[in-house]
Formats: sequence, C-alpha cells, structure tokens
Amino acid sequence: MLPQRRTWIVLGVDIGRSRPQPVTWMHSHENSMTPAIKAALIATFVFPGGGHLYLKKTLRGALLAAVACACLLFLMTLVYDSAQTIASGILGGSIALNTTAIAQAMDASQVELEAKGGSVSWILLCTWLLGIIDGYRLGRKAPSQTTDGTRQA
Repeated sequence: MLPQRRTWIVLGVDIGRSRPQPVTWMHSHENSMTPAIKAALIATFVFPGGGHLYLKKTLRGALLAAVACACLLFLMTLVYDSAQTIASGILGGSIALNTTAIAQAMDASQVELEAKGGSVSWILLCTWLLGIIDGYRLGRKAPSQTTDGTRQA
C-alpha cells in the first residue's frame, strides 16, 4: 500500500504537491455575498444606515444614522446625569458610602432612566431594525457584481 499523502495549506498555497499551487477554493466564494446580505450585515453589526451608505443611498443612510446618533446621545446623557447625581450624592454625604445605599440610589435612578429613556430606546431599536430590513430590500433591487467586476442585472 502507498502511504497516504498529506497536504498542507499555508497562506492559500497547497505545499503538499511537487509544485506548490494556489488553492482555488479560497477564492471561489469571494463574491458569493449579495449586496442585500452585505447591506443587512453592515446595518446589523456596524451602525443603522451603514448598509444604505454601502448601497450608495446616502440620504436614507444619513437619516437613519442621524436618528440613531440622536437617540444614543440622549440615552448616554441620561446615564451620565444619573451617574453624576449618584456621585455627587456620595461626595455630598446624602448617600452613605456603603454598597447597600449606593445600590438603593442606583435602583431609584434606574426607575427614572426607564421612565425617560424607554421610548427613546424603542425608537433606537425600530430605527436599527428599519435599517436592516430596508437595506436588505434595497440590496435585493441592486444589480449584483460578477467575479470580473462587471455589474449584472
């Protein structure tokens, strides 16, 4: 019996052969993602409106990004103000310097945060979902690119 030949793939080159040859499977899926999937992934993992910007829909992308930024700015301002209130209470002596008193102040602050920021959180979530769904929808309408770089209808 012949011994089984092992092949090693190093940096995309099959070096187990007598002459190293490029591995073709690494490049076969290079353009397999459609613009719809790319836009949805960018909108999901990067930022709302990112998929639209990828698809060259700058007005929609900028609008989604602006709404998301405004919501995030509002929420971060609420959190910062709440943390400042608790910190100044500790420094001023109105909140005792123990874990129980600080936890009670944080619970009271959380109720206030939920009251003020609840609807803004929902707006942010809806904006994010709208960006994902609309980016996917627009990507399905966009012509896909072939492997040689030309656009296909």
